[in-house]
Amino acid sequence: PIVLRSAPVSQQDDLLESFRVAPSLGQRTDVARQFLKLVDDIADPDLLLQEFQDGLLDSLKKTKLDRYADRLEAAFVIEDLGTRQKTPATASLVTEILAGVRNLPAALDDLSAASQKRALVALKSSDPQRLIKFVNNLPAKILEDITDLLPSTVDRLSQLVQNQAASPDLLVWLCRNV
Repeated sequence: PIVLRSAPVSQQDDLLESFRVAPSLGQRTDVARQFLKLVDDIADPDLLLQEFQDGLLDSLKKTKLDRYADRLEAAFVIEDLGTRQKTPATASLVTEILAGVRNLPAALDDLSAASQKRALVALKSSDPQRLIKFVNNLPAKILEDITDLLPSTVDRLSQLVQNQAASPDLLVWLCRNV
């Protein structure tokens, strides 16, 4: 929508206002991503970075626990905001959220491509066995990203194929890569 103003407003002020009035975590995450694109052009962004980070953390706490994709997307943006600050946060919010995900394949599939790759990196470093556990339920595009973990599952993969229990995505991946 077009908004008429009596005085010029900077893009960062406009984004901050949009962030403050955004009703959902997903909308706040999108505005924070737009802010991250501009942060290098701002002279002293520390207070704005902190406000965006605090606002996302507050929204994250208010969001239902079963909204894994929205929560993970926000956690990645919070991580990005933290890396731009002079004193970045140390606690891994992403790992904490991933640990609570019940349906990992569905949650990974709901993420954007960039967030999906970041989630896979986090899972590989924190809990690779969890990825291996769901190998038959993962989409082919995720299987491509975890090829380094699959050699340790040769026995399980051969058992799935012999028992005709392998998923179509797993079979396609096996045909391409083995």
